[in-house]
Amino acid sequence: MNANPRDLTREFRGADPLNDSYIETVIAKYEAKYTKQREKGLEPMPQQSIPTHKMSRRSQAGFRPRDMFLPVELILEIADYLENYKDIRNLLSVFPHWHPMIPDSYWRRRFINDNYLENHRLPAADALDWQHVYLNTDRLLQPSLGWRNRQHILSRLEETKDRFLQRLEQKHTQD
Repeated sequence: MNANPRDLTREFRGADPLNDSYIETVIAKYEAKYTKQREKGLEPMPQQSIPTHKMSRRSQAGFRPRDMFLPVELILEIADYLENYKDIRNLLSVFPHWHPMIPDSYWRRRFINDNYLENHRLPAADALDWQHVYLNTDRLLQPSLGWRNRQHILSRLEETKDRFLQRLEQKHTQD
């Protein structure tokens, strides 16, 4: 379907999809909201360290996710294997007690990496609730046509890179 450029919104027509300012606007809004909450004395919940449970040789009668405690490093390793915020959101719905164990610096890094953003243009880890921002990426960024176009282009580039590397590997093994 060929769209007439005059029918597209001004934001979509003139925007560089790889340099969309919409994300900065959304982050600034959430940073201001978070700052106001802190000024009112509503500090974020401290991230408590929960000790791991002792293992026993007896098999347990049933598996209960709420009884599974892992060191933070292992939780982060598991989360790193997941591809995007939807997968991590599903993981945390199974293990909700892992939420407070994951530091904001992790959520910030994941948001930056998953969305191919520049690190220096975004606030520090303690400047806003990065967990909320990361886990609600779809809702926060959905209204922007430029952002959706950017994500589409970047996903196609990622697929192209993967295919290129596969063919390069095939060629290398044939030689």
